[in-house]
Amino acid sequence: MSEELSHILPGNIVGPYRVVRGFKGRGGMARIFEAEVREKYRQPRLPRRLALKIAKEDHQSALVAEADFLSRF
Repeated sequence: MSEELSHILPGNIVGPYRVVRGFKGRGGMARIFEAEVREKYRQPRLPRRLALKIAKEDHQSALVAEADFLSRF
């Protein structure tokens, strides 16, 4: 794995999620981690474990700009 996002390790908290397993896969814009929803954010009928997709740093500003643009409609 490249140095980018290598700081995300098992046990790290990312928003309402706790990373269970480090790097699982990658695409052109993001990295995939196995995570679980922390107890206080859990909803009974939704899965506890999930794939957590985190955009690479060089793509984050473009995604924020796109979300801002789309929110205007």
